[in-house]
Order: sequence, then structure tokens, then C-alpha cells
Amino acid sequence: MKRAARHKTGSVVFDKRRKTWNFLWWEEGKRRSKLIGTLKEFRTKGAAQRQAQSFLPGVLGQTSGGPKRYRKGDSHSAGFGSKV
Repeated sequence: MKRAARHKTGSVVFDKRRKTWNFLWWEEGKRRSKLIGTLKEFRTKGAAQRQAQSFLPGVLGQTSGGPKRYRKGDSHSAGFGSKV
């Protein structure tokens, strides 16, 4: 049974040791991260999330090497000129 496709949004987390906001997401089975900024630059999680939205489509929108999908009708009629 196939799993349903997930909506990719990522998450914004705060690193207490470094006092930085980071954006985390999954890509090709690996956990990825990108530094958003420091606590001095973004005082709240909401401010950090708004900054993360600016690069969200570029990070999550690019997929490489995924399978090409066809409509059901296209796969049945491809390569068959007439029925035998």
C-alpha cells in the first residue's frame, strides 16, 4: 500500500546553545537545515518563520531525480497502433 503524499512545509527551531533560528526539512531521505538568523535579529519564532518563507519555495520546491508521472490514458495508448 502506498503512502499518501505529504505537504512539505519544514519547521523553524531555536538552538539554545548557539542562540540561532534554523529551518529544518527532509530532502531525499536526509534531514537538511539552513540558518535563518540569531535571536538578536529575530526576537520571536513568528519573525523567524516569516524570514523562512522567503526561501521556502526554493528549498522545498526543487526535487531532483523524481519519477515522471503519466496519465493513465497515455500509458495504455503509447506504442499501440491497432489492436491485434
